[in-house]
Amino acid sequence: AETPPTAPAAQAVALLVDAATPAPAGTAAPKVADTIRIRTDLLTTLMNQAGELVLARNQTMNLLNRRLWSLIGPERVGPALDDRLKEARKILLGGIRQGSDPAVVVDEALAHLREGMQAALNIALSETPSIKKVAQHFDLITSDLQESVMRSRLQPIGSVFQKLPRIVRDLARSLGKRIRVDLVGSDVELDKSIIEGLSDPLTHLIRNSADHGIELPAERQAAGKSPEGIVTVSARHEGGLVHIVIADDGRGMDAAKLKGKAVEKGIVTEAAARVMTDAEAHELIFAPGFSTAAAVTDVSGRGVGMDVVKSNITALGGSVGLETAPGKGSRLTLKLPLTMAIMHTLVVEAAGRRYALPQSSIEEMVRIKANDVAERVEILGDSAVIRRRERLLPLVRLSALLGLQAAVVDDETGQPVPDRRQRIEDRRSKEIRAPWAVAQEDSPPLHDARSDRRVSPRSALHIVALKVGDRRFGVIVDDILDMAEIVVKPLSPLFDGTLCFSGAAIMGDGKVILTLDPAGLMEASQLDFTLVSKESALRERVGGIDGVGESQTLLLFANAADEIFAVNIDLIARIDRIGPEQVNRIGSKEFVNYHDSSLRVLRLHDFLPVRAPAVAADAPLYALVPKLVRHPMGVLATGILDIVRTNAVVDQEAVRGTGVHGAMMIEGRMVVLLNLYGLFEAAEPELHRDTTGDRGLEGKKILLAEDTAFFRTITVNYLKGQGCAVTAVRDGQEAFDLLSGGERFDLLLTD
Repeated sequence: AETPPTAPAAQAVALLVDAATPAPAGTAAPKVADTIRIRTDLLTTLMNQAGELVLARNQTMNLLNRRLWSLIGPERVGPALDDRLKEARKILLGGIRQGSDPAVVVDEALAHLREGMQAALNIALSETPSIKKVAQHFDLITSDLQESVMRSRLQPIGSVFQKLPRIVRDLARSLGKRIRVDLVGSDVELDKSIIEGLSDPLTHLIRNSADHGIELPAERQAAGKSPEGIVTVSARHEGGLVHIVIADDGRGMDAAKLKGKAVEKGIVTEAAARVMTDAEAHELIFAPGFSTAAAVTDVSGRGVGMDVVKSNITALGGSVGLETAPGKGSRLTLKLPLTMAIMHTLVVEAAGRRYALPQSSIEEMVRIKANDVAERVEILGDSAVIRRRERLLPLVRLSALLGLQAAVVDDETGQPVPDRRQRIEDRRSKEIRAPWAVAQEDSPPLHDARSDRRVSPRSALHIVALKVGDRRFGVIVDDILDMAEIVVKPLSPLFDGTLCFSGAAIMGDGKVILTLDPAGLMEASQLDFTLVSKESALRERVGGIDGVGESQTLLLFANAADEIFAVNIDLIARIDRIGPEQVNRIGSKEFVNYHDSSLRVLRLHDFLPVRAPAVAADAPLYALVPKLVRHPMGVLATGILDIVRTNAVVDQEAVRGTGVHGAMMIEGRMVVLLNLYGLFEAAEPELHRDTTGDRGLEGKKILLAEDTAFFRTITVNYLKGQGCAVTAVRDGQEAFDLLSGGERFDLLLTD
């Protein structure tokens, strides 16, 4: 609708309210939509006031949570302390039974007890029945008011989308191209301030797609495409953010060409370009001054391009991701928050100071025990990394990024002291002196490699995994404190040029904390993702039909000291820890009590050509009980080692026999992959003998479509055992192609 000349259109937004209007007698009063115009500066003021109310709520809740011993009374503290004492005792006994380092076990038990005492003595006043109801009501009203005010500022993104077709139409005419624009999700709503800031980046991206992406009609026809190019602009809600995707079916981006242009313009050196991955080359388009245009026109070639787009999107609290393939097209994804006024954050601590990280950029949080750091943290190039779900996650310490002195808790005093380690994974052993040299002050100290000075639970490594675009990295913090809704305030001009900070906020205790910018942290860290990308690409290339390119999760366990076995974790129903006295022998068979009945258990060395374990007579055992068995049995193990996710190739020739699928190499060690069902058949052949006399599948030609190599191998073995001729493929597409090609089968088997 056109705005009347007298109305301040630039300063107004329409709010629709259903209202009944008077109607003639005898007729129903229809509902109409009334329109009221409110100046946007009033809405902005109201939004700011709602933000201040959120801040007041946080401060009120903080005051209510002040711990007052006189109001708590010992009757509530006693039971809580009793529970913690029992749990600490369990930790202590469990560690002693497992043979763990006594010092480490005692530290863990004391830390658990210490936390329990603090929790017992620090019962929140806001949790008392008389106050809790009022606090909850206050919190609910504040949240509702905040959400209502925020909705009043939301506008459909269609107001930005609607001008894009005309822009593309004019460009296509001037460039001699045929281009169609498809708009999806125009009704998705965003805060007015974000929509205003989104207009210029979207216009630039759509012009880029038309100029650089879509080819001329003759070029498209020569490539087997339709002469008309398609640019799709879509918006959708996902994970608390709005995703805006600009995709085209054009020529895509050539990594080699991008590298050449970057070297030509002096953005990167030739040496750096040679070692770049394709994904890193694609990121060059966001470098200041970068352009692939051959000549300067009114559309492109002016050197003001994607770097400005990325800066504008980052200023709105969003991020930009790029996917492209030569000849296939490009896809840019903008991820934006619904509003910039109030942010959901994670509050962390580094070097004694608190900072806020936006939850929208957080993928997960990882805690590594102090005495596991040396084993879990690896070195790749010059970066420390950890492995998460078979992917490497580069690490950077937040205190180092901000130029602060990192601290570590002293095990003896319990006080923070400066951390003098050069690298994250460095560990320092205790200095000890030989008994005969105690009196000699100049005798050199000895180092006990088994004793790590930093084994206290308080010195654990806290990692927040962040995602920026398609890159992931971990930020090491001293502690993870709390989740919080904060009202983001702009930074002082004194912070201009800083990369790591995006705003400030006042917390419930009245103190100011800075909000961190994940994209800025990644840029300031100067992390080299080249080796990480190459390692990930290598892992993707080693997969295949029979090499378990489809990764599987394995439970690793021990029999003899140097023999490691594995079973697929999906096949295990439960793992029971049993004492050797619970195993009863009847004849040549062994049983344990299991759910008020007897469970047959098997020792691997009784059925496989492996050595019997040399363990103490009172050492505990572990019974692995699988799923999907008609007659349950368990496999005894002397120790549970690990649960790993691996793409390792199964070698079916190296280790063969009943109850074995093959062998694989995991972290440099040979692991035998067990066939539990084959092992059970060998143990109880009478129970598993086919007594039906029905060989209806014998000789049948069967097509098996199974995407997991492990289960594909199991199923093929069973079908061949029934006399079937089996053709196994990786997925439904391959099966469909075989059937469409005219090949005949008696049966198709798939999940």
